[in-house]
Amino acid sequence: MASDDASPGRFPDFLILGAPKCGTTTLYEVLNGHPSLHFPRKEPGFLSQDVENTERYREHVPDLAAYRQLFTATPAGALAGEATPRTLYSAEAISILAAHRPDAKLIAVLRDPVDLVFSYHAQKLREGQETEADFERAWRRCVDGETGRALSDAPWWKGRINYPYWGRFGAPLTRWRAAAGGRLLLMHLDELNSSLVAAYRRILDHLGVADDGREVFAMANERVDIRHPTLNRLAVTLQNQLHPVLAPIRQARGGQSLGLLRRFQRLNTKPLSSRPAVSRDFRQFMMQAFEDDLLLAEEIYGHPVRRLGAEGDALEP
Repeated sequence: MASDDASPGRFPDFLILGAPKCGTTTLYEVLNGHPSLHFPRKEPGFLSQDVENTERYREHVPDLAAYRQLFTATPAGALAGEATPRTLYSAEAISILAAHRPDAKLIAVLRDPVDLVFSYHAQKLREGQETEADFERAWRRCVDGETGRALSDAPWWKGRINYPYWGRFGAPLTRWRAAAGGRLLLMHLDELNSSLVAAYRRILDHLGVADDGREVFAMANERVDIRHPTLNRLAVTLQNQLHPVLAPIRQARGGQSLGLLRRFQRLNTKPLSSRPAVSRDFRQFMMQAFEDDLLLAEEIYGHPVRRLGAEGDALEP
């Protein structure tokens, strides 16, 4: 691939755009194990500040120069990669890449939008950004009670997560396809679940990288649920507030944290299989927020994105 421009540092050669809960972490780990591919870290988030402002996070990337600096350690001859699942929804990311890396290869993984937001809710409970443990109540606060339509087209609604936003990826895909054309590879989470090896080789072919012969992979992210969401959110907030105090201790331990939050969260979790399913009637109610956008996604993808037969299924985790 051609270099981006003459400024210090470099831009990534390829990006995993998202969507959330569609195997981004798995692809990051699998691809980062290839000798010709290099990710400096997962989810820098710089390109998608219009979706989520990351200034409150410790690893916030403040500007373009700092973003470019992330990729300077890429080994000679290797391709630099980036994986932030919010990027799929970002209009700013399209503009920035058009200006600095117009030939970057792109990868987006899709899944049934109802399944996506159900899983996303569980993730946000774990991260402490959501305290409403009941998924149906968390969903209903975002939509019109009669029509089922989303009350906002922004990531947040009245200071809370707007779940319909994250399942409406059809319109963003339209923008990315118009900007990238054949440089955008579209996949479905089912491909990763059915044969991660085949999906891996398909991505390598898209990137123009030789297969390294690996055939043993595992899907990432343990499937657990939070017992006490409010306590979890307090623990996450406390850890962030104590970071200036704990950072010297971590440095003295050679970069190894005390692991206090991990220990608490291990005690505060339960198997995700214990989470109540969503009824088929509620699933159909949720689809009212997605149907028009889902048709766009399926037209671009060329295959069904929704879970076939899902209209009659109960939604499991």
